[in-house]
Amino acid sequence: MRKLSKLLAVVLCVAMLLSTTAFAASTNAADKVPLKTAASALAKAGVSIDAANGDAKVTRAEAVTMIAQLMDADGLGLAYSQFTDLAGFEAAVPYINYAATEGITQGYGNGVFKPGSTVSFAEMVAFVVRAAGSAAADGSWPQNYITKANELGILKGVDVPLAPRAVGVSKADAAAILYNAMALIQENADYDGKEYLKRADWDPYVKAALNDFIAAYGKDSANYSDDAYVVFDCDDTCAIYDVAVLERYHRLQTMQFQFTPE
Repeated sequence: MRKLSKLLAVVLCVAMLLSTTAFAASTNAADKVPLKTAASALAKAGVSIDAANGDAKVTRAEAVTMIAQLMDADGLGLAYSQFTDLAGFEAAVPYINYAATEGITQGYGNGVFKPGSTVSFAEMVAFVVRAAGSAAADGSWPQNYITKANELGILKGVDVPLAPRAVGVSKADAAAILYNAMALIQENADYDGKEYLKRADWDPYVKAALNDFIAAYGKDSANYSDDAYVVFDCDDTCAIYDVAVLERYHRLQTMQFQFTPE
């Protein structure tokens, strides 16, 4: 009977070991993205992350803000929020609202988001997978999202903790995860058909034309240039349809006072 008890104890220990190590992902040191490299690339994409202390933990508000910034969600946050515990996190409110609207996060229910709490590794991975436009793989939480993240290459060079629901995400790991997912998130955040101009008092024809113009030449498009500009004439109406204003502006800018060919 004693031998049987020992055997059962060994079997249980092995089962528990297998169940915990199932979350672990093999990490190749050569795949690790340096924090400065990831932070620099993210900064160019409009994501602000402090690279001074890579071991510092990331809050839920910071995680959602970085993801929304990567989706170029500036100004797209809703005035109304389904969360009631965002006092003191006003700068993150538009991003949190945007993330909730896009299905990236649902909070904890009953209007609770816990913006100041450390985001767990499991939560961070789930946020990023959803922002990349993917659904979880088959299985239970959080292994289903970790499996999908591995399939997408989002966890390349990132050590998956044995207890992803209990371990907080460091800034170094957050930067690496977002760096790996950058292209997927930006592709999923294609704004074709979305309205950049939200005000309702625009002339519908002009509003549609401007939205199309921004979609074609704005930051999300392949035609975007750092030298791009928009011209407004003196009565604050857009000069996109004002040929005379644009022609005069062109002459003043280039100092050409005749047409070529004549």
